[in-house]
Parts: sequence; C-alpha cells; structure tokens
Amino acid sequence: MLAAAVLFLAAPAQGQVSSALVAVPWAPGQTLSTTAYAIGLEADTESNGLAPGSDLTTARLVNIGRYRLDGDDPRSLTIGWLYDRTELNTGDPLLPERLEASAVAIGASLGTYKGWDVGFTAGGGFAGDLPYADEQAWYGVGSLFARKSLERPGTALTLILDYDGSRTFLPDAPLPGIQYNVRHSQTLSYAIGFPFSSLSWRPDAHWSVKVNSLLLIGGSAEVNYRFDDRWSGYFAYESTTRGFHLSGDDDNRRLFFQQSRAELGARFALTPQMRLNAAVGYAFDQEFTRGFDTRDDTLVRDVEDAPFLRVGIKATF
Repeated sequence: MLAAAVLFLAAPAQGQVSSALVAVPWAPGQTLSTTAYAIGLEADTESNGLAPGSDLTTARLVNIGRYRLDGDDPRSLTIGWLYDRTELNTGDPLLPERLEASAVAIGASLGTYKGWDVGFTAGGGFAGDLPYADEQAWYGVGSLFARKSLERPGTALTLILDYDGSRTFLPDAPLPGIQYNVRHSQTLSYAIGFPFSSLSWRPDAHWSVKVNSLLLIGGSAEVNYRFDDRWSGYFAYESTTRGFHLSGDDDNRRLFFQQSRAELGARFALTPQMRLNAAVGYAFDQEFTRGFDTRDDTLVRDVEDAPFLRVGIKATF
C-alpha cells in the first residue's frame, strides 16, 4: 500500500480529499474513519498602520473523514470529506466574520500497471467567507499517484501528480512529487522526497514519534507516550497556512491565515473504536495576509501569541 507520507496536504484536514483518501492504508475490514475537534482562542490583532488593532476571539470546528464502500476490497471506491469553519468575533474592519472550507472527493485504486500500483482522487470544495454564495471560492482537487516496490526489501518509490485549487502555494498548477519510502523495521519508517518527507518511530511499547515536513507550506511533529490500553499523553507542534477567497475581493486574491501551534494533551479510549482528546496549547507566529498565493502576499493583520483549548473525538469502524 502507499504510505501516508506521499500526501500533498497543508493541514491534516486536507488529506481527506487529496491522494491520502486512497493512499493511507486501512485496517482490515475497516470502512469508516472520522475525526471532529474544536479549538478556542482569544487574542488581540496588532495595528499595521491601516486600522487600529482589536480583540479577536476565534472558535474553530473541524470534521474530517473517509468511508469506503467495501471494507474487504482494497480497491473499493472511497469517499472523503472535510468541513472546517472558523468564527471570528472581532471589531476589526479588515477581518471577516467567518472563514469556512468544505470539500468532498472520491478515490480508488486503478490496479497494477508494469509493476506500479496506480490510483486516483477527484473532487471539489469551497473556501471563503460567504458559504456557497461566492462562485470564486469554489475549487477543484485531484491526483494521480503510483508506487513501485524496489529491489531492496522494505523500500519503494512513489510518484504523484497533485492538483489542489485551494493550495496556498501554486494553486493554479498541478505539482509533481517524488518520494523514496523506507520501512526499516516494524518500529521505524521514513520517507525522503519533494515536497514531502516524514519519519515514524516507535522506540518501545510506550513511546512513539512522528515528524512531517511539507516544503514551502508547513509541517508537524508529535511525541506520544502510551500509559496503558486507554490512556496516552502527547506533545504536538503544527504549522499551517489556510487560504480563503473573500466575497467582493479580486478574483485572483485570497486571505491567508498562518498559525503555529504547540500543545500538550491527553487521549482516552472510550472503546477500541472511539477515542477522546483534550489539550491546552499556545498559538504563535499568527498573521493574516492577502495575495494570489504565499509567494507574493502582503500583511493584513498580525495576531498576538495566545493560549488555546482543544477538545476532540475520533471514531473508526
């Protein structure tokens, strides 16, 4: 199967409508995986000379998931979705009241061709401040990818061509990628490539480490400690940038929100299929910018560093 490290995503939510929809392996017989979480944050915006700063309270709700029609068929058609809504409670005239992104995609394996496992995804979505009423905020997504096992045991080469009209870097062009995947042992695997690299390491039965890097877009890292079958604690870091078209703005301009977060949290397994999550954290390097993409954007607002709370639930069946 394709490793999760082949993904072109700026944030975990995007994986549900990118090549991750098919590329991330399923557990045997599993047909549904869904995650929902909420993040609350209070901060101040800082003046940039255009208007005075203002209080800012954000409440973000995210639901992502995927469902495959036949849990016994690895080539089954799979449906993925994301819903990501942020309410902005602020008197700042340069910021909208809300930012919403939603998307749906389908994907499937296309079979094997000359030793290459081939698959595709296709779909579309919306990312803007006026849900579903701004035609410029609609976008398409799609990908083709192929993987071939190499002669050295545990190694593979992955090729991908990915299009994402909501991507914060070169949204108007399909991006090619290449990756060398290595499964060194049951506890260590890594991938080196462009634009995505990753590391997954379990040094013992309690500790696990995951690192992801997406060039020019962002990255994440997590260290997890498993206390027993139900409880685990973790420290995580994530840097993301999300883009939205604002109603009434130029067709080729979007508002970007960049944010880095560090959090300390705990997970509790209600059942083998359902897990709760709660965390406290600190958000920093926060700013709103405007432009075609992040190669040539201008500052709209700085946002002060601030603590946040997160609660969530994950279910797999």
